[in-house]
Amino acid sequence: MTASTNFSSGTVVTKEWLNAVDAHVFDYAVNVKDYGALGDGTTDDTAAIQAAIDSSYGADVYFPPGTYRVTAPLLLNTQGAILHGGNHRVTTLMIDQTTGPGINISQPYCQVIGLTVKASTTRQAYTTGSTYELVPNLFGIQIYNNGGYLTQTRIERVWSFGHPNNGFYMGGEGADSMFINCAAYSNRGHGFYFDGRALLGGTASRCGLVSLIHCRGTDNGGNALFADDPAAMCYRMWIYSFETIKNAWNTAIAGLVNAELHIGGENQHLQQCAQSDENGDTATIMDQGLWPRLAKATASVGLFI
Repeated sequence: MTASTNFSSGTVVTKEWLNAVDAHVFDYAVNVKDYGALGDGTTDDTAAIQAAIDSSYGADVYFPPGTYRVTAPLLLNTQGAILHGGNHRVTTLMIDQTTGPGINISQPYCQVIGLTVKASTTRQAYTTGSTYELVPNLFGIQIYNNGGYLTQTRIERVWSFGHPNNGFYMGGEGADSMFINCAAYSNRGHGFYFDGRALLGGTASRCGLVSLIHCRGTDNGGNALFADDPAAMCYRMWIYSFETIKNAWNTAIAGLVNAELHIGGENQHLQQCAQSDENGDTATIMDQGLWPRLAKATASVGLFI
């Protein structure tokens, strides 16, 4: 890998430097800049990034530090596709479209690591009705294949910020998957949403065997975490050290006024999860079946197990 310069700090980026800041080995990575992406925050890098993804054949698709403007969903539609940035502070996908998710994962064994998936100001403000209306399908990251079995999706060190619907959405047969050190901030819908294809209108199914480890939902319009569906409830979800702060800041989503968590279905487990209200007061859930203190409000949905 040839050396390049980090445009924001002047740091000389070499293979040795990359290996020092991240455990991944990039010897066989596909670099999006080799396909024409600029990462300058202005140029439309969608076609270049998609070309890198389509040519990767299971190798990491690497994003050097920068802000990559995207104007159509990035499609991870081959098994084992991997998007890998440096970390969420130095690598940003700025999602600048008003149709579809920022990233769409439709095949098993895919990974997204070390990125911020941030809505542009145009996308953040987009609505087809009232200020608080959820715009269909405008998720940060969508994990979904109607009728297809999705397994071993891994989302690690990813922030999803400012989208007009859910920050992270997983629907259908999403199983054996992990969310590690992820955060959902200021999305209009839920921070993390797991369902049985209620939103996207597919055949009835459900998510299961999913772990969230050291994740956070802050200042989202719905729940910090919503895992339930009336038709086919989610099952066997493990939530460890999940932190929620000041979610459900609007009253336009029926039944979700200051509702921080909604964990429904079979065999759910929460451990050492913290919930803070708008004044910063915190309660901790130490084990399965205990209720956290709700954010201060006149109406609350609460925690379901």
